Parts: sequence; C-alpha cells; structure tokens
Amino acid sequence: MNTIMNTFSITDLRQNTLKVMKMANQNGVAYLFKHSRPQAALVDINYLKSLQDACEDYLDKITKTNS
Repeated sequence: MNTIMNTFSITDLRQNTLKVMKMANQNGVAYLFKHSRPQAALVDINYLKSLQDACEDYLDKITKTNS
C-alpha cells in the first residue's frame, strides 16, 4: 500500500539511497515519484522472491487444471 512512510521522490533516492533501500526492506516496497506521479517501485528482494514463487505456484496450478 502507498503510504507516506514508503513514498519517496527521485531526489530522495539520489540523495538518500541507503535510507530509501532500508525503508523498502522494512516495508517490502518503496514507491518512487517524479513530479508527483508514480514512476517506479523499489522492492525488497525477499518480497520479490515470494511474489515470484506465488506466481509460479499459481501458473502451475492453472496449467494442471487445464490439462
């Protein structure tokens, strides 16, 4: 979810890279905005791996169901 705690500007990222990375690690994601518009998300590696695993499990399940 997009909150004040995990929303940063591109300037924040440039000037405080380690802080933004730390917040992404703590919250799972840090949203990056440029000119008040969302541009990207910095995602914690463990959160990314869990999303990838969940996606693979889902695809395996629907592939077996449709076979």
